[in-house]
Amino acid sequence: IVLGTKSRESTSESMSDHSKEPPPATAIRRHPLAELTESELVADDEPKLFRGVADGWRAASRWGSPSLLAEHYGHLEFEVAAGTHTRLADFLAETAQDGGRYLVETAFNGEKAVLLSDYTRPPGFADALDEIPGTISRPHWFVGGPRTGSKLHDDTRMTCGWSVCLFGCKRWLLLPPDTDVHGLGLAPYSHGVDSWFEAHLAPLRAAAAEGRLRVRECLQRAGELVYVPAGWHHAVLNVELSCAISHGLITPATLPTAWAHLRTRWPGFALSLRELLQQARPALAESLPPILDGSKPSTLRPGAVGGCDASLLLRGASLHASSGEQARGSGFLWRGVTCRLHLHGRAARAAEAAEARATARRSLCTRRGCERCFAPSQPRRRSCAAGRAS
Repeated sequence: IVLGTKSRESTSESMSDHSKEPPPATAIRRHPLAELTESELVADDEPKLFRGVADGWRAASRWGSPSLLAEHYGHLEFEVAAGTHTRLADFLAETAQDGGRYLVETAFNGEKAVLLSDYTRPPGFADALDEIPGTISRPHWFVGGPRTGSKLHDDTRMTCGWSVCLFGCKRWLLLPPDTDVHGLGLAPYSHGVDSWFEAHLAPLRAAAAEGRLRVRECLQRAGELVYVPAGWHHAVLNVELSCAISHGLITPATLPTAWAHLRTRWPGFALSLRELLQQARPALAESLPPILDGSKPSTLRPGAVGGCDASLLLRGASLHASSGEQARGSGFLWRGVTCRLHLHGRAARAAEAAEARATARRSLCTRRGCERCFAPSQPRRRSCAAGRAS
């Protein structure tokens, strides 16, 4: 998908501006890899940037440049539009020419599964509630040319996220969860992510310099990891042809922050999650506040989630986890929960209908998710994204 309609000259000039480091007032400081710890990630609920994360990955020698990527995986086919597939080598060659195409892959089946073995989970995310279905998203693998990227959104159901760039350069802009994005008029632009940045970056920086708004931004270069805390709105622009891998997840350390939003915005999911935690991590479950203060007591029997025994769901999750590295792409999914763990999806919906329908409706009316609000009007396409994820 070509996201920009500008001339090559004007595009080159604007992208040159986007390749500059952000001003001190909004810049995210770079941290060494040694500081990538769980305690550092949650210390202040701020986005973070870490360097040298991919140094020990096999992906560094296989995805580290367009030529390396084409050499090792150029034969793999990807869906770049509905029903349209192309070889990765051809995609890279065409993107090098016109720049305006973005490949987002989330289905690592068949030969593409090998990509998941080229990297390991970064330090700081070792305890990620792997045994709880629905707490880790599908991995998202991105390859995109200049001007492509993700429009402003926040990740589904209060996951935090990490994203590592293997080659290229990406500009990130992040706003805290309490930002009134609707009141600020931060709507998407049909001409592309670069137009959105050009329209909003300067005013947002000015507001930050005057102390009226918290804005964070960074340039992410090869080997660097960007950490996005739960609920933070973020937009991402590829300054150069870039490749990255991203995950969203809930960890024990981030759950207390996420829980305050889950219990009001997604009470059905929160109820389901708590039941599963009571089976797998009872101490963590007991530390969480009630889901609906002042509401009638739960009518669900102990150990059940929407009429389904939580232990059955956990056993189903463990079956997926037994496949090791591939479990990251199959068993623990936000969007895939209804197809991979169908019982869990039905349980969450049943619980919401029984316990919190009115609360859920009020939440959706007063605070719709930014990802939903800013979604493009065109039909969604799974593998060629114009702003769904980062």
